[in-house]
Amino acid sequence: MIIDERSGSTVAVVRKVGGLISAAWPARTNSTASATAALLENEKEESARRERTITSLTDGAGATVGHVRRLFVAEFARLGEGARVRKFLHVLTTSKVRQMLRSASKPRRME
Repeated sequence: MIIDERSGSTVAVVRKVGGLISAAWPARTNSTASATAALLENEKEESARRERTITSLTDGAGATVGHVRRLFVAEFARLGEGARVRKFLHVLTTSKVRQMLRSASKPRRME
């Protein structure tokens, strides 16, 4: 067996049969605890990433953290509503919020 050092779960099962090596990859695990732990770890990483982004946007725009957080959360929810692929939502949200902050800080021309 090959064991993942980080999670302690079985990654693959390797057997030697008559001089040949046989591998079953990936091995099935029946541990819902490891799946739950992985989801929690992913959520912690996403939360930390979101906070770093909000701090960065705040520093760049001179806006309050609360204001940027509200914009970010609302835009993330709006973009994620019908999204089939969620992989780039963070990047798209960051770009959109940055654009909102820039347009809010520009003085409007009176004609």
